[in-house]
Amino acid sequence: TWREYRYDEQSAVNNLAIFAEDEISIVLPRRTSLRASVGLRSDLTHIGDSDYGTISSLSPRISAKYTFWNRPENALSQMSLRAGFGDAVKLPSSFILKPTPSYQDRLAFASDETPDKTTYYAYNTIPSTTVYNSDLKWQRSRLIELEFNARVGQVSISLTAYNNKTIDPYTLASLYTPYSYRFTDNRTALVNSAIPSANRSYAIDQATGIVTVSDLTGNLSSEQLAYTEKKTFKSSRYYYNGNSFSKRGLEWVVNFGKIPAILTSFQIDGAYNYYKGLETGLVASLQSSSQDMADGQPYKYIGLYEGSSNIANGSLSKKITNNLSISTHIPAIRTIISLRLESTLYDYKQMLSESAIGTRGFALDMKGDFFPSGSVTDIYKGGNFVALYPLYYISMDDMNTRIPYAEKLLWAKENDTVLFNELLKMIVRTNNDFYFKPTDISAYFSANLNVTKELGDHVSISFMANNFINNVAKVKNKQNGSEYSLYGSNYIPEFYYGLTLRIKL
Repeated sequence: TWREYRYDEQSAVNNLAIFAEDEISIVLPRRTSLRASVGLRSDLTHIGDSDYGTISSLSPRISAKYTFWNRPENALSQMSLRAGFGDAVKLPSSFILKPTPSYQDRLAFASDETPDKTTYYAYNTIPSTTVYNSDLKWQRSRLIELEFNARVGQVSISLTAYNNKTIDPYTLASLYTPYSYRFTDNRTALVNSAIPSANRSYAIDQATGIVTVSDLTGNLSSEQLAYTEKKTFKSSRYYYNGNSFSKRGLEWVVNFGKIPAILTSFQIDGAYNYYKGLETGLVASLQSSSQDMADGQPYKYIGLYEGSSNIANGSLSKKITNNLSISTHIPAIRTIISLRLESTLYDYKQMLSESAIGTRGFALDMKGDFFPSGSVTDIYKGGNFVALYPLYYISMDDMNTRIPYAEKLLWAKENDTVLFNELLKMIVRTNNDFYFKPTDISAYFSANLNVTKELGDHVSISFMANNFINNVAKVKNKQNGSEYSLYGSNYIPEFYYGLTLRIKL
């Protein structure tokens, strides 16, 4: 439900950033050289009344380029190596430092409809804010680069390898605390009421949650309505530091320079990118918050899942792109024509369900099964639905005792049917039998065109068209063997064009 949130009553966010950098160049024998730069950035953030107080960070960076071959008279005229290292700290957002309140509203009473078509509702409201975490570390992105550059004739070559590691990423989780409230069911509470429905007036005690119905005519005494005690959880959120992950890759650029005979230059560039991320911390999840127990009470079990209560707790992706740029200059008509062909040669993605001791999910023989398959152990080959158990669960009756889930489920199957049926509600399943099979998309490409015409020395007009051939070819997804058109997909940009007019004064 909506609450007013006045920004003019909130504390200001004060940011201060200081950056210092120095560079040194050294000329070495044999026309070689070394150039290095060192920088340091400090950020400070202050929000009044924040539990975190004033926070700060230091982000160092260093880059050094060593030119070890410098022979302008040779065909191979230059070679160099560049190494770079940098840390970039991401301070928490204002939503973490000074969280805004959120509200959980649970229906406590709903009256019968009055003759004038009015229904009265009462809600039990629990406000909450993001919980302060004194152990929260600042998220850090650490980039390491190694670049090789060479020049052969008029051809320039650049090859860069990088590793970008995110350390202590901010991850959102939930905390659950038992609490109870009083619920008045008008279907039973009002069935024996002596007050006619047309004359009823309702009120609820905001401290006790007890509903009172009164007679508008004053002829009959007021009645306190019977209620039931609802035992459930109130939830709040908190941020913690998740598992570190890395993005690695290789990038290349080959610039062939301009061919004088045709006044045309060519360039090839591309990249290989690799990413794998897993989250393995233990997180609590109320999977069946919308379901009641067999006795009509709200669901009272919290599952503790490894990494996530989703069926997957990570992903893997690999991608190879390669592009060709062609630019032609026609001085006679003062026109430049540029064409860029962009291609994706390899596009691989896979959802993961892994733990420190192996796979985290398990294959099922049938979609509706509750126990692992006796014959299939590989969840990644496809052909089977996959399920996930929580590692442990806790009960509202004892929030401090972690009960091993798989062991208790097997026991309940033979000894406690009611508990068995309740525990089944914590099992998470895939919606299809190929969820963990890799998506390996066949190659696809697009072409972009740009034409610039100079009109005198001060005016130029440019025409651009992205995906100007309007490629609607089909690509194949090897995950499930499906084929679909590039039209309307996110793989290449949609066909669009436009004109730009530039005037230099």
